[in-house]
Amino acid sequence: SWLMFLKEAEFGGILADDMGLGKTLQTICYISKCKADQELTAPILIIAPTSLMLNWEKELQKFAPHLKVFYAHRSECAADELDQVARNPSMALAHKDLVVTTYTLARKSEWTSSLKWNLIILDEAQAIKNAGSTQTKAVKKLLTEDKKRAYAARGKKLAEASKKLLEEQRTNATYSCDASPISTARFSMEVWNAIRNEDWTLASDSFWVSHWPQK
Repeated sequence: SWLMFLKEAEFGGILADDMGLGKTLQTICYISKCKADQELTAPILIIAPTSLMLNWEKELQKFAPHLKVFYAHRSECAADELDQVARNPSMALAHKDLVVTTYTLARKSEWTSSLKWNLIILDEAQAIKNAGSTQTKAVKKLLTEDKKRAYAARGKKLAEASKKLLEEQRTNATYSCDASPISTARFSMEVWNAIRNEDWTLASDSFWVSHWPQK
């Protein structure tokens, strides 16, 4: 229901929780709901580490076999299929509900940034923790149909944050919520101090206000 709320509000978001508590299943249920409501006017793009490609395939086959999925990785499809997608992604993926690929392919392939996706989902979103890395810059070039909207999933609770983790969350939020970047120093100082003092309301307010400063 929270993911549906974000969709209706046209927000991005960070799904941060411990490993094993169902982030993948929540995501699959959300996609299935969009499919049932006939809202998939373009494919959804999931970007995950290479090591999790098989897990996504197994979970999708188990819980959502009705979804039409293209696995954009050489371990999951023939090289000529990927070449066909690269030549004409709009036509090749016209009847797909979902595309699952890796951060490496998203970084190296131009076709992922040539399409406007229904939604972009980043699994293990700490992969773009470094705002200045080539990988992060490549992911930020990806677009959705209307407003830039993405969900970032990671296996850490915000309440268990360290200063290093807070910097990763800053990058995740800047991307997933299409927010204005702020300095690492300001972000760390405001949010970390609030968390250290166990002032969760202030921590939340500081986190979001720092990304949407008043004009």
